[in-house]
Amino acid sequence: MVLFLYAFEGEKNKMKLKECFRKCVMYISLQERKKRTYQKEKKALEKLRVLSETELKLEYINLKSRYEHNKQILTLFLITVIMAVVSDVWSLFQNFIQQIIKYTVIMDETRYAITYFEITLILTMFLTIIVLIFAANYMRNLYRIYKQLLLIELIQEERKENKNLEDEDKNTN
Repeated sequence: MVLFLYAFEGEKNKMKLKECFRKCVMYISLQERKKRTYQKEKKALEKLRVLSETELKLEYINLKSRYEHNKQILTLFLITVIMAVVSDVWSLFQNFIQQIIKYTVIMDETRYAITYFEITLILTMFLTIIVLIFAANYMRNLYRIYKQLLLIELIQEERKENKNLEDEDKNTN
């Protein structure tokens, strides 16, 4: 730590440190994140604008089918989780653990009962976290695909408007 501070002695180095700190803070700021997102979307839009009409339609079809497929998988997954909660699957699991603890207490092995309880708690938390991560990941993926679909629809609308303007110009001439 001391070497780090000595490395930034002097006015020039202090300015570099301040600039580095400012860049680090700005990198995580909302304004900077929006700016980076805007730049990424602008690049994606430019890549899509270069595509021919047929390529754009095929890209739209592929994205739309992937979006619908992922949406169906997420729906099925969430319905399965809800059915598991409603049908009280966790109570069966809890009853099983209670039986294990009961038999270990009867055998006068309380340390095993505590260990089983801890393992059960860890396993339950792990499964819950996995389910949440899976659902969040699928939702994020759906969001990205939907944004791409909207970009393609925007380009298709622009091309349609440009074609209508060209047709109007031809009719007036």
